[in-house]
Amino acid sequence: MSGSLSSVSVLAILSPLGRLVERARNISNNPLSQSLYTGRTDEFGQIEFALRMMQAETGAIVGRIGDASNRLSEHTRGLLKDIESSNVLTVEQQAETDQIATAVNQMVASIQEVASNAQHAADAAGRADTETASGQRLVAHTSQSITALEGEIRQATQVIHELEGQSNEISKVLDVIRGIAEQTNLLALNAAIEAARAGEQGRGFAVVADEDRSLAARTQQSTTDIQSMISALQERAQSAVTVMEQSSRQAHTSVAHAEEAATALDGIGQRVNEITDMNAQIATAVEQQGAVSEDINRSIINIRDAADTNVQTGQNNLQSAKSVAQLTSALSELAKQFWEKRG
Repeated sequence: MSGSLSSVSVLAILSPLGRLVERARNISNNPLSQSLYTGRTDEFGQIEFALRMMQAETGAIVGRIGDASNRLSEHTRGLLKDIESSNVLTVEQQAETDQIATAVNQMVASIQEVASNAQHAADAAGRADTETASGQRLVAHTSQSITALEGEIRQATQVIHELEGQSNEISKVLDVIRGIAEQTNLLALNAAIEAARAGEQGRGFAVVADEDRSLAARTQQSTTDIQSMISALQERAQSAVTVMEQSSRQAHTSVAHAEEAATALDGIGQRVNEITDMNAQIATAVEQQGAVSEDINRSIINIRDAADTNVQTGQNNLQSAKSVAQLTSALSELAKQFWEKRG
């Protein structure tokens, strides 16, 4: 009975031992190395050799893990520096992008102000063109009026010249009348002398002679008065002719000045038209520049959004790299603890 129990106990022990030996043989089956390392060639030597080989392989694996952890730590530290540098550059880029966006916004505002000023200048040029056209019409009307006045002055001068000629003719007639009056006076004087000689018979002739002499005297006085008035009229006519001639010259000069003013206004009108065209070109260029600036502004906004995303991504990468660094440190620490426990 006790023998049977002993056999069962031995089998209960040997069965797991057999399986353990089989597994040890699967791990390492090298009798020569087993004998060299353990000094045994039995099953216990097989198990001991397998344990040593497992320990050696584990140590090798842990060693490689430690080496890999160290290299990974170095790379992680380099990656952290690169990520931090990249984050700094990205933040700087973000700040510069914000500055560029601000500058572009200011440029857009300036362009809009330039466009507004160009429009105001175009409006002012349009008003100047209208006023220039009005001035041209006024100068043309003034020139026509002065030309008509010059013609009227020439006609008046001609009339005064004719009046002067007629006055000269009247003077000639007065000279004739004066001569006749003098002759009549002489004849009356002679008749009076003859009447005095005739005595009583010549009394009637004396009366007639006195009347003739009186008439001749009045005629001479009238011709003298008329001559004085005609002389005064001729002087005034000559003065009027002089004034008319001066007015005619001034009118001619005014016409020339009006023509020069019209020419100047034509030049001003052309310059105003050129300014208007230039303002239109400026407005078109400013409009195109404004459109381009808006495109640039949108691109800058997209770049700024991308920079914000890059900053956030960089921060996430930095956090991930720090986590990896912590994991590699923990892995290195585990490897260190393994070797410390093994030693």
